[in-house]
Amino acid sequence: MKKILSVVLSLIMIFSFTTAYAEEFSDNANIEYDYDETYDETATDNVSSNYDDIETYYDSTFDETKNNSNGDNAIKVFINGKQIEFDVVPMLINGRTMVPMRTIFEYLGAEVDWDGTTRTAIGKTDNTTIKITIAKDYLLKNDNIVVLDSPAVIVSGRTLVPVRAIAESLDCKVEWYGETRVVEILK
Repeated sequence: MKKILSVVLSLIMIFSFTTAYAEEFSDNANIEYDYDETYDETATDNVSSNYDDIETYYDSTFDETKNNSNGDNAIKVFINGKQIEFDVVPMLINGRTMVPMRTIFEYLGAEVDWDGTTRTAIGKTDNTTIKITIAKDYLLKNDNIVVLDSPAVIVSGRTLVPVRAIAESLDCKVEWYGETRVVEILK
């Protein structure tokens, strides 16, 4: 009987040790995420997000019918004095000017790529790589975190990014002239 009791106690101790060991390492385990590989950046469906703590609001003075290159309410973006034309108009979201990602990256000399699995836009120059993911409140500049006031969003099938964050991450100077609603970028 003592042998059986001894074996049972040994098994309990082994089980307890194994459970504690497994719990300790489960926090450090590689986690696999199941992403929808069919995601299409140009799709016009609403994008759901797991980031419920991010509030998005639009500038109350924004009028999409007036917000074109000739409108009184239009936000205009200039790079080295040349006005940039966008297929989706720049707009204020969370108090930040948001512009189409591909257009701004290309005008600033970056090659553009899109990772649909992670919903991440990637802009690369010779010495800088910027990664900005939809609904994240940061971007990565050469793998260093840069906190954003307004995360990237999808509007009218286009990924919109905060123009100041992108331009400054590519070592450009940015000025905002609120009275004329002009963004001036110098590279």
